[in-house]
Amino acid sequence: MKTVFSKQLIAFLLLGFLSVMAGCESGPAVAPSPPTSGFVGPSDRDKVIIFIHGVTASNEKSWRNPTTGAYWPELIQADPDFKEYGTYLLGYYSPTFAKASTIAEIANRELQRLKDEGLLSPDKQVVIIAHSMGGLVAKEMLTQLNRLNREESDRLDRIKGVIFLSSPAQGAKLGEYASWLSLNPQFANMQPSDLNAFLQQLEDSWQNLLRDRDKLGIPGPRAFCAYETLPTRGTIVVNRVYSASRCDANPTPFDLNHQDIARPASLAHDPYTWVKARIRESTFGKELSRYAMFTRAESTPVTENLPPPSLYKPLVLAATDPQMVRKESVDTLHRVIIPRLQQGERFTSLTFDSQPGEELFYDFAIQEYLSVLTTKDSFRYIVFLEKGQYRGWMSVQRFQSIFHQNGAAITKLINQGNYAELQRAGMHVSKIESTAKAIEALDYLIKTKEEGIGVVTPEGALVGIASLQAIQSELRTQVGKEPV
Repeated sequence: MKTVFSKQLIAFLLLGFLSVMAGCESGPAVAPSPPTSGFVGPSDRDKVIIFIHGVTASNEKSWRNPTTGAYWPELIQADPDFKEYGTYLLGYYSPTFAKASTIAEIANRELQRLKDEGLLSPDKQVVIIAHSMGGLVAKEMLTQLNRLNREESDRLDRIKGVIFLSSPAQGAKLGEYASWLSLNPQFANMQPSDLNAFLQQLEDSWQNLLRDRDKLGIPGPRAFCAYETLPTRGTIVVNRVYSASRCDANPTPFDLNHQDIARPASLAHDPYTWVKARIRESTFGKELSRYAMFTRAESTPVTENLPPPSLYKPLVLAATDPQMVRKESVDTLHRVIIPRLQQGERFTSLTFDSQPGEELFYDFAIQEYLSVLTTKDSFRYIVFLEKGQYRGWMSVQRFQSIFHQNGAAITKLINQGNYAELQRAGMHVSKIESTAKAIEALDYLIKTKEEGIGVVTPEGALVGIASLQAIQSELRTQVGKEPV
């Protein structure tokens, strides 16, 4: 009984702070006419900045500085650097006590509104500025668009960036306290995430969206996060811990309270200047269709998505050619290999075909080959074979580093066929069959964060080294050739 009473007491004391969640005013017990969404200023711009306010807020009070009277949407309109942009305010009903829509319901409704009003049409470039709970609404809208559906994927392509201002990605204590007495389910949606299935699922979906973006090399949407460091009426509403989310840079702290982080005093004050720079970052980059990229990656083999530098064009040091091993290899380098290079022949790799137990390679010869081949841009990999069978690869930079430290020891490992030690030294052994789809290689590289994976035929012969950047580059090239 005592615990229940104490919770109620805390709730009553904190109800006065409910408006703090978005710098907001208290809502009435009965819903008024629906809040207005719409443009401030011109509505015919191809570039649009959408503002989304927080819980118990309004478009008027959320973005207006009470001291200077500066209104953020109007600051955008007055900024000569934003003359190509329109500003759109997204409004929704969010009372202090009364029942209202959940965050997911708001997102469903407002996303449909944006579609109906043409804000996600093919000619648009959109950046979202979201404060407090508005950031959760924005995430819910965008994750709903992250579908294997051309129409929805194309709409997601229109969103170039999202800027989260003190958005409670991990919930907030005030959300929990307010939910005890308020019928507004938005507060319950913002309870701390450790016991909040809605926020857990939303953050998972958001991270999947950005992971899909990174997997395909799509430039947007970019994501940037900021949080407050000063209290509002004695309470820091959304600190760094509660704002933690997947963003494209470290979260930025501002010495502002929860209200003022959405109310810049002028064009020259933060957070306006910081947000302005993030908008520029978001809208810089080539247009790419995530649907076209995904469709090609899912339907074509990885071998069709390897650019020439990734294909296996080896210079093989092997016992099957006596002139390419032992001391004879140095003479062959100067008499045969260098003239071939001078005539324009390109090698992407230096390959060691070991016969375990035979001393085929000398460290001074390897050093001689490295000194010549590393002057060529095409030379990228060291490949290890055992009796002609692929065992692994290493980047030239990594091999040079360990060889410089102890060339004799590395040469001994190669001669012994000691691939376990070479793997510990940085040799990659992962491989994927050449018949696998490009999306499988991308999935693996994103999950493991490895710099590349060997692509081999069903018989085990190396075709090339697939890196994330190489596959993405070839996908962009091939998609660019396809008819629209």
